[in-house]
Amino acid sequence: MRERARRLWCYLRQPRSDPVIAAVLAVLCLTELLVSSDGSGVALGAVEVLLLCAPLLVLRTHPVAGTCVAAVLMLVVRRVDGFPNFAGDLVVCALAYSCGAHASLRDGCLAVAALIVSMQVGMGFSDFPNIEIAFATVGPFWVGYEVRLRTPVVTRLARRTRELHDEHEAFAQLSVRRERARIARELHDIVAHHLAV
Repeated sequence: MRERARRLWCYLRQPRSDPVIAAVLAVLCLTELLVSSDGSGVALGAVEVLLLCAPLLVLRTHPVAGTCVAAVLMLVVRRVDGFPNFAGDLVVCALAYSCGAHASLRDGCLAVAALIVSMQVGMGFSDFPNIEIAFATVGPFWVGYEVRLRTPVVTRLARRTRELHDEHEAFAQLSVRRERARIARELHDIVAHHLAV
């Protein structure tokens, strides 16, 4: 089970998994839209869900551009009644995380700020400030940024671990050779002594 989870995590860290992530989140959004709506405006909502999930296709390659496109779409999409709140927030979390993990700090902060502003405008200012916007954007952005900072450290530690393992193997082989040479010398001495006797 642990090996399967590790393989899944390794797959999700690759850029080729972006379409899979986009498809899964689009299915979640569409499912929530179908369950929560009364039947009117489902087609328009489905189109808006697909438009909102489209920037997820470039999570790693163009995170700032994708987030800015999503921010512009949020102004329109969040105004639709029955739009999936939970799954839509997962899309926002994925975009904010991507900005933290794959963009420069300045560009990522600007893109997430644009996302925050567009979400606040889309929700309206009756409950200003909306704390849930910060939970959906700033938290994942910070986690992505920390992951990006830790990735080189983990890579260096993994490389050093391999080097230490290789050194340990070389030391073990050298020790075996020295022990064989010592045994061969002792056997030579014993045989020479018996022949001399």
